[in-house]
Amino acid sequence: MTGKSLPPINPGVSMSRIKSRLLQPALTSNYSVIITPPGKASFPRQSGDKGFALSFIETQLGEQIDNEILELSCSEASLPGSSFATIDISNDYMGITQKHAYRRLYDDRADFTFYVTQNSNYYQIRFFEAWMRYIANEQYIQGVSANDKLSGASISRVQYPEFYKSVIQIAKYERDYGTGRSPTSPILIYKFIEAFPISINSIPVSYESSSLLKVTVSFSYTRYVIDDLTTVAESTVPSRNPNSIGNPDVPSGTTTVQLNGPRSTDIPRNVTLQDGRSTLAQLNDGV
Repeated sequence: MTGKSLPPINPGVSMSRIKSRLLQPALTSNYSVIITPPGKASFPRQSGDKGFALSFIETQLGEQIDNEILELSCSEASLPGSSFATIDISNDYMGITQKHAYRRLYDDRADFTFYVTQNSNYYQIRFFEAWMRYIANEQYIQGVSANDKLSGASISRVQYPEFYKSVIQIAKYERDYGTGRSPTSPILIYKFIEAFPISINSIPVSYESSSLLKVTVSFSYTRYVIDDLTTVAESTVPSRNPNSIGNPDVPSGTTTVQLNGPRSTDIPRNVTLQDGRSTLAQLNDGV
């Protein structure tokens, strides 16, 4: 055996090291999806067109854009993937074929599934229908009324891509995000560039046993980028405050309360603030 080296096998790892390295797996159920409507992230050639996309969707909805309901009701999403397009090189070495990468390929679509809520007047369906109608720029042939949807004929002149494309973000974090349990709270933010809905899946309904109504929307996008943020101070998920007192994972000894600004302060339970109000921790406990 002289002259032969041992294989690169770790001779032994302590149990404490195994726990610290392996027993904190990432979970699939901690994430946020941020849908930015067109008009806020697009780059139109005229400033007036930028606002028109947003106003058109709000007119169709009969209300202002509600990003929070989309974020809270997104029940399924997928972190994107990519691959390389390769070319075979077989002439450099006899009997050997090599592969060389020449282009990065991104998935052609991303699917998002949303719970449909009745108290929002089916907002999850109406929002994406309004977005797709804006893209198609549908106009109905005038009949009895000025805009007869039942006339059986319509025309469409699709909008310019820069008017209807937007940015979608998936923030992946863990249960301790924003709770102060760890000096760092890692977070990944995937940004889908030039995203827009290309299909709304059919939604089956039935008189058989009831189940939750869901809608799945498929988005096309050009590419994605990843923001790798490692601390709570750096981590900023749009429309979501990780230090909110509503976070169920706040340690039982303290409650994070936001006081006069974006930064938060940990205060003990059963404390009365200077203005005489009880802490929100007591209210959450039913005190």
